[in-house]
Amino acid sequence: MKDLLSEKKSLNGDETVVLTKDCSALIQRKLPKKMPDLGSFQIPCTIENITFDKDLCDLGSSINIMPLFVMRKLQIQDAQPKKIVLQMADKSLRQAHGLVKNILVKVGELFLPANFVVLDIGEDAIDSIILGRPFLVTGRVLIDVEIGELVLRLQEYYLDLGIEINYAYLTYLRCKGD
Repeated sequence: MKDLLSEKKSLNGDETVVLTKDCSALIQRKLPKKMPDLGSFQIPCTIENITFDKDLCDLGSSINIMPLFVMRKLQIQDAQPKKIVLQMADKSLRQAHGLVKNILVKVGELFLPANFVVLDIGEDAIDSIILGRPFLVTGRVLIDVEIGELVLRLQEYYLDLGIEINYAYLTYLRCKGD
């Protein structure tokens, strides 16, 4: 192909030039379909006796966030005071209430430990938590945006969650090797 383009080799009707898949796709305009950004989605989970139907999983968040009123509902008393300031999307700053560690989050039949930054957002806010990248790393999450699948893995178990943009639903729990 290089010789042909640099005119070192002429093309008479009897010769065949084999193109790479990338080059062929570019010339034939057979590029893959652009998929939407899966910056965030929702999954169901439970902490203690409280079930959250639509917890926000945010790939852009470097922390897990729990509202102060949820912490109180869960009767968690041991929030470590931390001087953490969060910058919101609108550039405003919020002081965190503290940090709670090793909270067990149940997704399907899997229990995963998580640390949460506690934020006072008022009592009238949505009864939910935000699970960020630390939770997704702990759960060894694999995301396949094309087929809408999220897999949480813990030791020999894994949990498939079918996901759509801003929505997820539990499908089933499988054990590797089944």
